[in-house]
Amino acid sequence: MDMKHDMYIMDVVRKEVTRSLGTLQPHIINDMRESIDRILGTDTENWKTVPLYGTFQEILFKSSNRMFVGDPLCENKIFQRSVALFADFLGAGAVFVGEYLPLVLKPIFGYALAPPIYLAQTVCFRYLVPEIKRRMVNIRQQKSDPNFEWEQPKDMLMWIVIAAMNRNDPTADRPEAIAQGLLFLMLGGIQTSIFTATNVFLDLLSSPPSSNYYLRLREEIESVFTSDDWESQKAIAKLVCTDSTIRESLRMSPILTRTGMREVVKKGGVQFPNGQTVPKGAWLAMPAVAIHYDEKFYPEPETYKPFRFVPDAPKAAVDTALLEVEDSPKESQYKVLSTSLSSASPTFLGFGYGRHSWSSVRFQSVDDSAHTKAKDDGTVNIRACATTIIKGG
Repeated sequence: MDMKHDMYIMDVVRKEVTRSLGTLQPHIINDMRESIDRILGTDTENWKTVPLYGTFQEILFKSSNRMFVGDPLCENKIFQRSVALFADFLGAGAVFVGEYLPLVLKPIFGYALAPPIYLAQTVCFRYLVPEIKRRMVNIRQQKSDPNFEWEQPKDMLMWIVIAAMNRNDPTADRPEAIAQGLLFLMLGGIQTSIFTATNVFLDLLSSPPSSNYYLRLREEIESVFTSDDWESQKAIAKLVCTDSTIRESLRMSPILTRTGMREVVKKGGVQFPNGQTVPKGAWLAMPAVAIHYDEKFYPEPETYKPFRFVPDAPKAAVDTALLEVEDSPKESQYKVLSTSLSSASPTFLGFGYGRHSWSSVRFQSVDDSAHTKAKDDGTVNIRACATTIIKGG
């Protein structure tokens, strides 16, 4: 995938996801509820052991695929499994080759890891390409025939297809190119949500029992979701403690150890204010872990503090990226920081930084917050996850 060539996909994410989350959110949460009840059951009396990562993977793949490809593919088990394999192989390979191997060994191991990635991608293409072709045919027929009745699906695949067909680039609207771009987008949007959700629960469940962090989260959730308004973005924006908890897990366990990698392209290199010169061709990056554990930015950085980003002060304005919410008695004890989960900053690099930071950050923040809400909705869910850690499941 040529990111420079496919930047139109990033534009689609920034514009359409933000615009459509309110419409899609109820369906995403309903998918989560159905998956949680099916996987964990509804027995609130007995303990159940579940594999934490695998459980989140099954729950989030379906709900996230609702956003990315819609019906019928989000219900297709073979497609879901193929996307999961593609994400696992490519994600693990990218981290292993990109983060740990010296430059001379990268091509060797890169080629060795390519076959399983290509195989998983081929299976995904078997389902994606026909669906893309079908939608392209319907779009053209709808334009040529005013009487042709077809309701355009509201999902990422549809928005990318439309954007690709509107480009003055003969290669952009190839079904295979669209499918590949979507797969890479799904890798960033779904897999990172699974990692983050897993770490959030591992951090919570391994914290001192006396802290009762989950009780404070449950109190917040019950105070916000007193009615069916859990389906709205406005309700999600009120989950300030939940937002902070996810953010703290991302601080302690960022997806990447370094982010914002850039190559020096200026002839003669670049000179820093301290006089140090970096030659042309060198690569620079921001050390996410070092910054996240710097005491100048985070007091007691080694200590897990899920409410680190929710100071004890009156509630302030919600992050401008989210909707305004009204004050309530429960909210008066908290203050929302101007940098919530969906915001990047020089001292918080969970989603990168700059104009090209992860475009799926807004979707992931809603996805993770919604998942935490759905997960905390019954005692059995907390117990099921806890036994995974206690028994080593």
